[in-house]
Amino acid sequence: GLRQMTLVITALWLPLTLLTAAISWYAGGLILSPVKELVASAEQLSGSSEGQILTTSDRADFASLTQSLNELIGRVRMAASLQEQFASDAAHELRTPLAIMQARIETSLKRGRSVEEHVAAQAALLRQIQRLTGIVESLLLSARSQNSTETPRDFHETVAIAIEAWLDDHEDVRSRLKVTLSSAMVRMSQESADIIIRNLLDNAALYSPPNGLLEVTAEKAMRKVSLYVRDFGPGLSHREMQQAFDRFYRSDSGRSRSNGGAGIGLAVVKRIVESHG
Repeated sequence: GLRQMTLVITALWLPLTLLTAAISWYAGGLILSPVKELVASAEQLSGSSEGQILTTSDRADFASLTQSLNELIGRVRMAASLQEQFASDAAHELRTPLAIMQARIETSLKRGRSVEEHVAAQAALLRQIQRLTGIVESLLLSARSQNSTETPRDFHETVAIAIEAWLDDHEDVRSRLKVTLSSAMVRMSQESADIIIRNLLDNAALYSPPNGLLEVTAEKAMRKVSLYVRDFGPGLSHREMQQAFDRFYRSDSGRSRSNGGAGIGLAVVKRIVESHG
């Protein structure tokens, strides 16, 4: 009986081993199939457009893992987008004060100057450096949406200072700028107001007809403050109004960046205003 059992076991050993191996291979394939799908999806994701996410056919064990990974990918994309947005916004906003500083330094070096003139020039440069610092801080606050910590201030005074700063570089517009401001308390830094006013007035002056009137109005209604910057230029079509505050959008596709801007200023204004509620 033992010999017969030995023969039977010996005869069945190879088929049983092969059967066990086949079952293990099949079961392992079923278990690892979602992992392979995730790997293939990740390979496509690495060279794809921004909107793609990880996918898997598994609806049990790997579904929650895939969702967690997609949420992580979304946060990474958002952080990268904010970093790129801040870099472009900063480059746009810093361009004007840097150009003013360069012009004043070049003017100062053209001829010999007295000590008093050098002191005045350095004081002017210091003001521009302070302005640069304020712009960077304002952009950082705007990107982080942490403006609620700002000290309340009179919007009338804040806007008036911003308009005067803009007029320092646009004296030819002073005579045709009409300003009507109402007093209201807001939580907004002077630098944020400077960015808003400068970009809106730059845009209005660019599209205003020669010697055309420009209007700035600030008024309070209930718990909100409205700021209007108006010109009497050609206006915008319905489609252009829908895209005016999109990044890199310029209403006239024929304009070059050298004379029409990069299409960032109004997008910066929109984000600052939205971050202040």
